[in-house]
Amino acid sequence: MIGNAKKHYWVLSIIILVVSLFLMGCQSSKNVVEETNEKLLVNENVTLENYEKIKIGDPKTGNGGMTYEEVLVLMGDISPQFHSEIKRKKTS
Repeated sequence: MIGNAKKHYWVLSIIILVVSLFLMGCQSSKNVVEETNEKLLVNENVTLENYEKIKIGDPKTGNGGMTYEEVLVLMGDISPQFHSEIKRKKTS
């Protein structure tokens, strides 16, 4: 019984050591901070009313539906939806 307890003690000690070493390796990545300057571009044409005007064609052939270009005319140019700029900073 005592031998079994010593075995568990050593296994637990090794697991704690491995986890500690792993976490120490991750510490170096904490010196980099990412900041984003993200702006959402709002498209005034994207409304429920315009969405309901979109004609969906036959699921297999697409016949009777609007083309991509027709949807763009209705909804306006939707790309890109946002602009993002990532800045990297070193911390001390």
